[in-house]
Amino acid sequence: MDALPNGQHGCGHDVHMAIGLGIAEILAKNKESINGTVYFIFQPEEETFVGAKKMIEQGLFSIINPDEIYSLHVTALPVGQIMVKPNEMFAYQKRIRIKLKNELSKEEVKGLTRKMYSSLSRSQLNSKPWEIQHMSDPKIGLMNPNTIFKDYMIVDDKFNIYSEKDELF
Repeated sequence: MDALPNGQHGCGHDVHMAIGLGIAEILAKNKESINGTVYFIFQPEEETFVGAKKMIEQGLFSIINPDEIYSLHVTALPVGQIMVKPNEMFAYQKRIRIKLKNELSKEEVKGLTRKMYSSLSRSQLNSKPWEIQHMSDPKIGLMNPNTIFKDYMIVDDKFNIYSEKDELF
């Protein structure tokens, strides 16, 4: 799978909605056999956590009190295959801005960005967690306790560097 432009992860929010509505329709047709109440929560801005935080801050869980929550995220798996993982797994991206005094040479700036990249990036040795086709691999995928997806952070190595007056961004 090729990388998507501008850090986009392109999971297909329209697909999320279609799947959710399809599940709701099936459950509604079988509501006599379901004990309890089923809520469908469609989280806005899931890539940034802003949507979930807003939903919580606006009191969603004082209105509903679910016993369990299941989430969905579309990713590249073979047709007909789904993957389930307890606890957390999410897509997330965040931009950081660093402001410095503009006293560095171009070479020092290049060295600093290389150092930031290697310090901030986190993944297991020889893994490429951004290659999502590995998610279902039995040796390194999500279902293996030693998965390469356990603890990682991907940092874009294309830093936007510019100076303004006597500050470097």
